[in-house]
Amino acid sequence: MVSRALHAPEPDTEHIRRWDESILARATPEAADRLFVMETEQPIDWATRLPQLHTPTLIVHGELDAFHRIEHMRYTQSLIPDSELVVMEGSGHVPALTRPLEVAAHIERFFTARGV
Repeated sequence: MVSRALHAPEPDTEHIRRWDESILARATPEAADRLFVMETEQPIDWATRLPQLHTPTLIVHGELDAFHRIEHMRYTQSLIPDSELVVMEGSGHVPALTRPLEVAAHIERFFTARGV
Protein backbone atom coordinates (compact mmCIF):
# COMPACT_ATOMS: atom_id res chain seq x y z
CA MET A 1 0.00 0.00 0.00
CA VAL A 2 1.15 3.55 -0.70
CA SER A 3 2.65 5.26 2.32
CA ARG A 4 0.20 7.64 3.93
CA ALA A 5 3.05 10.05 4.65
CA LEU A 6 3.55 10.58 0.92
CA HIS A 7 0.19 12.32 0.65
CA ALA A 8 0.50 14.48 3.74
CA PRO A 9 4.08 14.74 5.04
CA GLU A 10 3.29 17.89 7.04
CA PRO A 11 3.32 17.74 10.83
CA ASP A 12 -0.04 17.34 12.58
CA THR A 13 -1.73 15.66 9.60
CA GLU A 14 -2.24 12.19 11.02
CA HIS A 15 -6.02 12.62 10.70
CA ILE A 16 -5.62 13.24 6.96
CA ARG A 17 -3.35 10.24 6.64
CA ARG A 18 -5.98 8.04 8.32
CA TRP A 19 -8.67 9.42 6.00
CA ASP A 20 -6.43 8.75 3.00
CA GLU A 21 -5.75 5.22 4.15
CA SER A 22 -9.48 4.61 4.54
CA ILE A 23 -10.10 5.67 0.95
CA LEU A 24 -7.26 3.53 -0.38
CA ALA A 25 -8.43 0.52 1.65
CA ARG A 26 -11.86 0.68 -0.02
CA ALA A 27 -10.42 0.86 -3.54
CA THR A 28 -10.60 -2.36 -5.50
CA PRO A 29 -7.86 -3.64 -7.80
CA GLU A 30 -10.43 -3.51 -10.62
CA ALA A 31 -11.02 0.20 -10.04
CA ALA A 32 -7.30 0.90 -10.09
CA ASP A 33 -6.94 -1.14 -13.26
CA ARG A 34 -9.80 0.78 -14.90
CA LEU A 35 -8.14 4.12 -14.09
CA PHE A 36 -4.94 2.89 -15.70
CA VAL A 37 -6.80 1.68 -18.80
CA MET A 38 -8.67 4.98 -19.08
CA GLU A 39 -5.37 6.84 -19.16
CA THR A 40 -3.90 4.60 -21.84
CA GLU A 41 -6.92 3.85 -24.08
CA GLN A 42 -7.32 7.36 -25.42
CA PRO A 43 -4.37 9.44 -24.30
CA ILE A 44 -5.05 13.15 -24.22
CA ASP A 45 -2.67 15.45 -26.04
CA TRP A 46 -2.32 17.94 -23.20
CA ALA A 47 0.10 20.15 -25.15
CA THR A 48 -2.71 20.78 -27.64
CA ARG A 49 -5.71 20.79 -25.28
CA LEU A 50 -4.48 22.92 -22.36
CA PRO A 51 -3.73 26.05 -24.45
CA GLN A 52 -7.39 25.97 -25.49
CA LEU A 53 -8.56 26.76 -21.95
CA HIS A 54 -10.07 30.22 -21.64
CA THR A 55 -10.70 30.27 -17.91
CA PRO A 56 -8.40 31.83 -15.32
CA THR A 57 -6.61 28.85 -13.78
CA LEU A 58 -4.82 28.60 -10.47
CA ILE A 59 -2.69 25.53 -9.92
CA VAL A 60 -1.85 24.91 -6.26
CA HIS A 61 1.00 22.47 -5.84
CA GLY A 62 2.65 21.11 -2.72
CA GLU A 63 6.42 21.37 -2.83
CA LEU A 64 6.76 17.91 -1.26
CA ASP A 65 4.21 16.23 -3.56
CA ALA A 66 5.58 12.74 -4.14
CA PHE A 67 3.23 12.03 -7.06
CA HIS A 68 3.49 15.09 -9.31
CA ARG A 69 6.90 16.62 -9.85
CA ILE A 70 7.22 20.40 -9.80
CA GLU A 71 8.72 20.34 -13.30
CA HIS A 72 5.51 18.79 -14.61
CA MET A 73 3.39 21.37 -12.85
CA ARG A 74 5.51 24.21 -14.27
CA TYR A 75 5.12 22.73 -17.74
CA THR A 76 1.37 22.34 -17.28
CA GLN A 77 1.10 25.95 -16.10
CA SER A 78 3.11 27.15 -19.11
CA LEU A 79 0.50 25.62 -21.42
CA ILE A 80 -2.56 27.27 -19.84
CA PRO A 81 -3.28 30.90 -20.76
CA ASP A 82 -4.00 33.22 -17.81
CA SER A 83 -2.76 30.68 -15.31
CA GLU A 84 -0.62 30.83 -12.23
CA LEU A 85 1.25 28.18 -10.31
CA VAL A 86 1.50 28.51 -6.54
CA VAL A 87 4.00 26.18 -4.92
CA MET A 88 3.25 25.72 -1.26
CA GLU A 89 6.51 25.16 0.58
CA GLY A 90 6.55 22.23 2.96
CA SER A 91 3.22 20.91 1.70
CA GLY A 92 2.58 17.49 0.19
CA HIS A 93 0.02 16.14 -2.28
CA VAL A 94 -3.11 17.57 -0.67
CA PRO A 95 -2.49 21.19 0.43
CA ALA A 96 -6.22 21.92 0.20
CA LEU A 97 -6.67 19.48 3.09
CA THR A 98 -3.53 20.17 5.09
CA ARG A 99 -3.50 23.98 4.72
CA PRO A 100 -7.01 24.98 3.65
CA LEU A 101 -6.88 28.58 4.86
CA GLU A 102 -3.71 29.28 2.89
CA VAL A 103 -5.15 27.64 -0.22
CA ALA A 104 -8.34 29.68 0.17
CA ALA A 105 -6.27 32.87 0.49
CA HIS A 106 -4.40 32.04 -2.74
CA ILE A 107 -7.69 31.39 -4.53
CA GLU A 108 -9.20 34.63 -3.28
CA ARG A 109 -6.12 36.65 -4.27
CA PHE A 110 -5.96 35.04 -7.71
CA PHE A 111 -9.56 35.74 -8.63
CA THR A 112 -9.70 39.17 -6.97
CA ALA A 113 -6.72 40.24 -9.08
CA ARG A 114 -8.72 39.25 -12.17
CA GLY A 115 -11.91 40.97 -11.07
CA VAL A 116 -13.75 37.68 -10.82
